[in-house]
Amino acid sequence: MKPIVLWCWLMFLPTPLLSTPLMLDRIVAVVNGQVITGYELDQAIAAFGRTPQAAAIPAAEVRPRLLDELIVNKLIAAEVKKLGREVTEQDVLTAIRDIRMQNDLTEEELVLALRNEGKTFEEYKVEIKAQIERYQLTSYIVQQRARVSEEDLQRHYQERLAGETVQRVKLEHLRFTLGSSAPELNLDTLMGEARKLAASGVPFEQIPERLNSTAVAYGSFGDIALPDLNKIIASAIEGLRPPALSAPVPIAGSTFIFHLLERRTEAAKTFAEVKEELRQQLLQAQGEKHLQRWLNELKSKASIVYKDPTLQKR
Repeated sequence: MKPIVLWCWLMFLPTPLLSTPLMLDRIVAVVNGQVITGYELDQAIAAFGRTPQAAAIPAAEVRPRLLDELIVNKLIAAEVKKLGREVTEQDVLTAIRDIRMQNDLTEEELVLALRNEGKTFEEYKVEIKAQIERYQLTSYIVQQRARVSEEDLQRHYQERLAGETVQRVKLEHLRFTLGSSAPELNLDTLMGEARKLAASGVPFEQIPERLNSTAVAYGSFGDIALPDLNKIIASAIEGLRPPALSAPVPIAGSTFIFHLLERRTEAAKTFAEVKEELRQQLLQAQGEKHLQRWLNELKSKASIVYKDPTLQKR
């Protein structure tokens, strides 16, 4: 009789209690049968709120705009899969590893930097996957539709680069990261000691060893054109007369001191030197235009249901 008693008990449970696990998150839109949840939208809004662009967008436009971006991401992912270019977990992890290496970050330092930005590693993976998918689709469109002639390249060079000059710098840096490996150290004290060593003539690359701290690492940009530098770094060395040290600069969970060794002005590159670079820039620009047209067409044909009509972008 016990099974019958149990069955009867279940039959008389209140309906809301039975359905509670299915209502933990609300659905804000459905795109070709794929749901976008309120949690996803809230996460996108939180991330956007930490960007400089957030201040320029009226508050009433933020939710519809970001929901539209999530819808576009769903459409892009579906198209990439249809083209046989689906992005795998390994693709995402490889891209993140490359980003870490380019920024000279350990896994722990990356996680710390993400935490400082209010992101989890899983959320970052979703973000990187969306970027790769967009790149995959743009690359496909470039191959299929974008064309750049020799005349296009010559015209672009004459309009943008001919006769111009470019500023180049020689730059190195010290990166200070106080994580779990060096919790007892004081950042200001460490940077102060580094500055004293630099002022006394100790080469920058020898300072981490002299400080005997795993929290300090040396790096160099070598000889680089100023426009190729990250804007934050370019701003940090603006107005400095070499040789000179920058003020401390927080970037991605670490703090940097930049050492400007040289600054000079050179003539811009010749057409032959920049031809292939220009070709890629023009192809990419064309690809983005074709991609936007394609996405507009996809959206017009897609089944998009807004659960809250006020979230539909006007």
